Amino acid sequence: MASVLESMLESLGLLGIGIIWLVVVCLVLIYFLPGIVAIMRHKQNRVSICILNLLAGWTAIGWVAALVWAFSVDR
Repeated sequence: MASVLESMLESLGLLGIGIIWLVVVCLVLIYFLPGIVAIMRHKQNRVSICILNLLAGWTAIGWVAALVWAFSVDR
């Protein structure tokens, strides 16, 4: 298994590995976007939004709910 991974990385080269890292970082930032928005907007429920995003963000409904909550207006 390790030799297969090593040969894949060797064939990709440095540019390929850099592109993979860039894609992974972008996907992680998109996944945590609701939490980032809540923190940047100083939401009262930012901890709850981050927890919802962490636990249910892998579902489309949980991610959209967290994002809508992050953009909603505090009362």
